[in-house]
Amino acid sequence: MKAFLLISVLVFSVITSSIAGDYSVKKLTNVSAQGGWQEFEPLSIDGYFNIVNRGVTRLYCELNDRRFTLTTFAEEVGRGDFIYYIPREDTVMIDIFAYLNPGFFEITKLRILPQGPADAAADLIIADASGRLKDSVDFALRLDDFGEGDANNDGFTHEGDDQFVELINTGEDAIDLTGWRLEIDSDIWHEFESGSVVEPGKALVVFGGGLPVDIPSDFQLASKPGGFGLYYSLGSFVDVVRLIDPFETEVDTLEYSFEGDIGQSYTRSPDVTGGLVLHTEAAGAGRNLFSPGTTVTGDANFPTSAGGGIRINEVHSDPAADTQQFPQAIGLLQNAPNPFNSTTRIRFTIPEDKLFGADVTLVIYNMLGQRVRSLADGKYFPGTFEIFWNGDDRRSVPVSSGTYILHLEIDGVAKSRRMVLAR
Repeated sequence: MKAFLLISVLVFSVITSSIAGDYSVKKLTNVSAQGGWQEFEPLSIDGYFNIVNRGVTRLYCELNDRRFTLTTFAEEVGRGDFIYYIPREDTVMIDIFAYLNPGFFEITKLRILPQGPADAAADLIIADASGRLKDSVDFALRLDDFGEGDANNDGFTHEGDDQFVELINTGEDAIDLTGWRLEIDSDIWHEFESGSVVEPGKALVVFGGGLPVDIPSDFQLASKPGGFGLYYSLGSFVDVVRLIDPFETEVDTLEYSFEGDIGQSYTRSPDVTGGLVLHTEAAGAGRNLFSPGTTVTGDANFPTSAGGGIRINEVHSDPAADTQQFPQAIGLLQNAPNPFNSTTRIRFTIPEDKLFGADVTLVIYNMLGQRVRSLADGKYFPGTFEIFWNGDDRRSVPVSSGTYILHLEIDGVAKSRRMVLAR
């Protein structure tokens, strides 16, 4: 690793050491579990930090204002969307690449707060994958599963940025799209910039936004990505993507029936000539959810023919939801279904300012104020939680039809909802 790495440390010493090859890394030794917040600044050339844990029970982390907790308590992992298990006496390598700022001049902020017994400590290192505290890694940890929906490969799944429209030149001559536009229903989504030339058999992909990387074709960012983007228009479950040239000719049109929470694109199968299908249903796609810039089988060259032209080949309207952000407030959502006759789903949220956990109770009362059932009682961490109630009391005896009060308390803040059980 080069000398670009900057690390500022509040309460512990920093020792620069060469771990592997020509890489010079920053080794943070004997981090006490009794200390306060410790801060350092990894750059985009880093991507990992790994820990030799000697009894630390929790590491509270803030990385570019995104918060998560590493814990040795397996039961805590199920009590928050951003809680990750690490062994207490092991070496853990943690992939933080997706959280890092993309350039050398944008400093990534990383803060950690270790907790544990008085004699607990850990060694840490900030480096790339080659910089390790030990030759072998006992436990590898990826902080997020959001990469599954990251169509533009910028490290973040975003419901707008990862939307895309893929255009293919099916002809035998290059086509200049300067002055052309893409419309979603009747709204302009993108106007092609000067010099937008698509070579024969090649793709040009328009993404909703972000910083696309390693896209195997030319790409542009939507010039007018606001509004509903590629989502269906209000009152309609059919979306229409239109490609229009400077002479107002509708060169190609693609209609698709919107389905929520699909997390994958619609594509022609076979490419260019076939009908529209979900990507995983396309021949040869396997489990791939999208293929911007290539055929469904990963080929960057598309079939061409005499008399061909520009064709809309693939659209990605519904990327998987971005799971990186915490809820912003305490919330108790209305149970569903309501009324119900057998089982109902109850959801509540704990905001990001409860990084160290919050004391939560979730209790059902009848209209006389009598306690019927406790559904949650303990420490929970930031996230959205889902609990089901099947209409029984604390002795597992079914209760009678009627109205019940669902009462949530999180660190003294109370929320209530009425539920109707109709057997």
